[in-house]
Amino acid sequence: MNEAFDQKIALLESEYRIGSAGVYKATIKALMRYKYFRQLRNRVDKNAFIALCKEKRHITIGKEVLDIAQTIRFEEITPEFLEECEKFWFETEITPATMGIYMRTLRAIINNNRGDKPYIDAEKYPFGVSRGKYAIPEGGRREIALSIEQIWKIEDYQTENITLATARDIFVFMFYCNGLNFGDLCRLRYENIDVSNDEIVFQRKKTLRKTAKPTFIYVPILPPMIEIINRQGNKEQDGYIFPFLNGIEPTDSNERKIINAMRLSLDQINTSLKQIANELGLDPDLSTSYTRNSYITHLTSELLVNPIVVRKMVGHSTRKDVTAGYVKLTAKKRREINLKLLNPEKNYAAINSGRVI
Repeated sequence: MNEAFDQKIALLESEYRIGSAGVYKATIKALMRYKYFRQLRNRVDKNAFIALCKEKRHITIGKEVLDIAQTIRFEEITPEFLEECEKFWFETEITPATMGIYMRTLRAIINNNRGDKPYIDAEKYPFGVSRGKYAIPEGGRREIALSIEQIWKIEDYQTENITLATARDIFVFMFYCNGLNFGDLCRLRYENIDVSNDEIVFQRKKTLRKTAKPTFIYVPILPPMIEIINRQGNKEQDGYIFPFLNGIEPTDSNERKIINAMRLSLDQINTSLKQIANELGLDPDLSTSYTRNSYITHLTSELLVNPIVVRKMVGHSTRKDVTAGYVKLTAKKRREINLKLLNPEKNYAAINSGRVI
């Protein structure tokens, strides 16, 4: 089974779907931790390992990461295995929503939809709602959107720790940048800045090769975004805006280097975000993934922006909506929408810094 996970992760990374690859990595690691726990015979050892898992739960980089290497065979995946695994995860304080994600990811591996047949035959297939099968708890889609007040709380977070400050700034920038993902943020270059309209213009890497007609995303450059670029961005304006990919040319032959560099940076940022969340009393699973969901949720649920407009703002397809062609978004309108995201009680620094615009 480990090999099947490795192949799936490699495929997702080759398609630039780093977030999805991360889910598969987290799933196999969680399963290997349970396999190790399952082999322990002494209750004292089991309790000690549970305590260790809880202690290391949010550490994803560095020497303190809890990496347990175990080989798991498909024939081991039985309803009993999954039931006991769920109990173990619960004891290690993994949330029900995360458990559901892990179990659905495992099921996707077993189903092997891109292959010739499932890895487990129908008669031994462990998932289902009938008697003797394991039913994945129905928890619905996990809500990973923050309120605008919580976003502002992160934006106002003060620290002398450079690593935490970087994580805060990148999270806030991603939110104000139409909720772009971390991979696209890393690839942003100063040449993506349209000075005439004060906007960042780019294409999502995820869809770059999947559409016949290029789909561009236009992001109004807001005051906090400029502040963050001035703090975190490269001083020289002839390459990447942010330093995560410095020294790596944006070519297909360098894609593996790019993915590895982004993964290392993302792990550090997400680990730091969890520390920030702990200090601010926010969701302990906070990560960069929250920015996109928070941006879309606020526009649709709070600002009541037309869903077609929202899809255009974040680069979602509108091809199946016959009315989408009549919705024209000007630079002025885009700015009007995103300016409503700013904290009205916060005094932003003057934007005419001479560094970015």
